[in-house]
Formats: sequence, C-alpha cells, structure tokens
Amino acid sequence: MHRGVRQGSKEGPAIFNLVFQSILKHTIDKTLKRITLKDQHNRNWTIKHLEYADDLCLITNTTEEATKALNHLQKYLTNIGMEISISKTKVMIINKKDNIAAVKIDNKEIEEVETFHYLGSTINNKGTPDSAIAHNIEKAKSAVIKIRPILKCKELSLGTKIKLVDSSIIPILTYGLESIVLRKQDWTRIETVLNTIRRMILGINDRKRLNVQQLKLKVNLPNLANKIMQNRLNLWYTAHKRPNNLMVRSLNSEFDNPCNNRKAY
Repeated sequence: MHRGVRQGSKEGPAIFNLVFQSILKHTIDKTLKRITLKDQHNRNWTIKHLEYADDLCLITNTTEEATKALNHLQKYLTNIGMEISISKTKVMIINKKDNIAAVKIDNKEIEEVETFHYLGSTINNKGTPDSAIAHNIEKAKSAVIKIRPILKCKELSLGTKIKLVDSSIIPILTYGLESIVLRKQDWTRIETVLNTIRRMILGINDRKRLNVQQLKLKVNLPNLANKIMQNRLNLWYTAHKRPNNLMVRSLNSEFDNPCNNRKAY
C-alpha cells in the first residue's frame, strides 16, 4: 500500500473501527476480568471497558489486573507496528489504599491522576461532583470575561443581555449536571456566578447596594434548576426510547464498594 485513505473520507472511520475492535478482541477481551453490576431488577451484568471514538477506558479491580491487560495490549500492538502512548495514558484509583503497586507498561510507570476530563466532564477519584462543578464554573467565568464588554454596554437592552447569557453562559455552567445530584453548597457556588453576572449587567461593584433577592428581581436570568431538570428529562427520554440501551442499564445499576461497603451508582 503506497497511499492511505483521503482525509475526511468514509473509509477512514470504518477501517479504524475494524482495527480497533480487532485489537480489543485479541487483547482486552481475553485478559481483563469483568466488573459485575446489578440493575434495578436485581439482575447482574458485567462490563470491563468503555469506548468512545478513539478513547479507551479500562475498568479493573486491582492495579495488577490493569498492568497485565495494558502490557498484553502493548505486546499485541508492537507486533502490528503500533504502540501505546505512555504520555497520554493515565490511571485513576478510586478510594485508594496505602501500598498499592503502580501501573506500568514495559516497566515504565503510568502517571496517576486525581481527576481527568472526559467528553467535557471532569471525574475525580473520590466519586464526588466537586471537580465537575468547579470545572464548569471556571469555564463559565472565562466565557463571562469574553462577553463582559457586551454585558456592560449601556446601549443594549436588558433582554438582549439576558438572552446572550442564556445562550452562551448557562449551557457551560450546567453542562453534564443532569447526571449529578447537586447539594446545597453546589447550588450556592453556581448562584454566585449568576449574581456576579447580574451585578456586571447592572454596573454594580458594591455588593452592599443590592442583596441577592433584589438582584434577581432586577435581572431575571433563567432558572437553573428548571434548565437542569429539562436536560435530565431529555437524557432519560432519549435513553428510554431503547429499553435495552447501555445508558439505561448504567444509570439504573449499582455495584458494591469494597472499601466502605456502600452501594455506588
């Protein structure tokens, strides 16, 4: 073969999927033990890895299992002229205990991280929503800075500014929150961002001039609770159109946490 497929052609993704699935079939599917989950009907089902496009997430019970699976994968890839990128591979240990062996590929230690970003969401090693919410808030603040001159412009109407916030800031602030149970302190952090936007629109720098209720009356931004609930309903409706959808089973399943004997969803 002297020439590959054209950039953007239909053949490219098709060939990639065939090769990717063949690699998994000959490596991960043979070496990795499955994680058992239990759905809402008390039926067991198993999972060992997650795939999205060219991303692969391995799920193991121990670091030894992860090391074995990755090295088996690396050996297979070497035989076909490919290799795992050590710098792009990360490991995250949930509820880590002391004296856990590091995950290695060809005796090269894989970097352990406390959080990682996946499809726009942030996941941490504690299983809490703190990292995801903090990530959304930081991105929303950056977006607010970009449109600050528009929000402060006195020639634009209040309605125009509210529509701008609704279309460019609210989606960033609420991204991925439909799958998270928000606590009171989480709502407080999110509302703080909205109040900052309200003061920016009104041109108020002194927090003592108007309290939160007065700010909400003057600048009636979209209700975030309603937005998140709407996204949550859309998620469930889309998933439940296909009863055997993997997303539905995942959302309704649990597994026992061996560290503290609590059920995790």
